[in-house]
Amino acid sequence: MSVSNTERYHHGDLRRALIDRALDVIAADGTEAISVRALSRDIGVTHRAAAAHFSGKAGLVAAALAEGYDRLARKLEEAVAESVAHEADWKGGRLLRIGVAYGAFAREETALFLAMNGARVNEGGEHQELEDALQRAFGRAIAAARADGFADPEGAALHFWACLQGVLAQSALGRIRINPEKWDEYVMLSAKRILFGLSNA
Repeated sequence: MSVSNTERYHHGDLRRALIDRALDVIAADGTEAISVRALSRDIGVTHRAAAAHFSGKAGLVAAALAEGYDRLARKLEEAVAESVAHEADWKGGRLLRIGVAYGAFAREETALFLAMNGARVNEGGEHQELEDALQRAFGRAIAAARADGFADPEGAALHFWACLQGVLAQSALGRIRINPEKWDEYVMLSAKRILFGLSNA
């Protein structure tokens, strides 16, 4: 007996399927192409079934971007763990590894990175999961700054994050032209320059 697409998505699976499909669409065409109705059709369920999880585009986009921040948080956490394991081999500290990892994320998932740093989706504050995910990712930078000995770890992390994010966004948009083969080297140099400013402020 075959199982229909609609029957496959139950007990929360439909929400996950919609988010995964939304991430695919963002990677290909950006957030403007997101439509709950179209994605419902893509995965073989009714719009009514999908609307039980996401009544509109904004909620689905927010959930997809929250997944992006959680992916980033995992990448940053792995980078900091590596810095602890090889601290003697690393001269720039944990924040530098955070920067390199953030650069790798921007290179590997460029469309998602740009969507995460585009127009603010949660202006009204109704999508708490997005705010929580953003704070989880940024919290990795705060923890790294604290471990690196900054007197004001939140301030140092915020300055580092914002400056590097700006550089990465301009590069991802092609406004700063970087040879793809030189990307990691460029991110490393940018992160070091920001850290130098923080250390000498």
